[in-house]
Amino acid sequence: MVYQGGISILFAMAPPRFEVDKPNNALIITVDFSTDIETVWALWSNPRKLEEWWGPPEHPCVFSVFDFRPGGEARYEMTGPDGTRYPGWWQVLEVEAPTLLRITDGFGDSPELPSPEMPVSTTSITFTQVPDAVRMTINSYYDSAQELEYALDLNMEQGFMSALGQIEYLQRD
Repeated sequence: MVYQGGISILFAMAPPRFEVDKPNNALIITVDFSTDIETVWALWSNPRKLEEWWGPPEHPCVFSVFDFRPGGEARYEMTGPDGTRYPGWWQVLEVEAPTLLRITDGFGDSPELPSPEMPVSTTSITFTQVPDAVRMTINSYYDSAQELEYALDLNMEQGFMSALGQIEYLQRD
């Protein structure tokens, strides 16, 4: 944790690592934070914290629904620089605070109304204590190689890396 002007902020110890696992149709993102596990968990479990970093900086995000329990869902909307709105959703599959979150993640108005042309992933986010850090690992699995390639064509790597880069500047509760 770093303190600037009396405000504590999260600090990524190194840039996030982004891997493409083509045999498993997966994207894997790993980042270590020099803070406690509850602070890193709050990045996902608190919708107001999520809004501060979910999506690239040029696509701010607002969550309108956030039911953070198995069977619950979240709905959000990112707005592009030109005003275009991009609705997205999660279906919450599993929550084991503060170490595991598993969701289905897609675009469209809701899990019941997904965008038919956009890929859907099943994503596991794990939080593990490692020496001097908390490791956050995001594993996003797609149903096919075509969906994985489409996600990559949508600049998913650049979007995730840009979004995660904002975490360093978040104020801790």
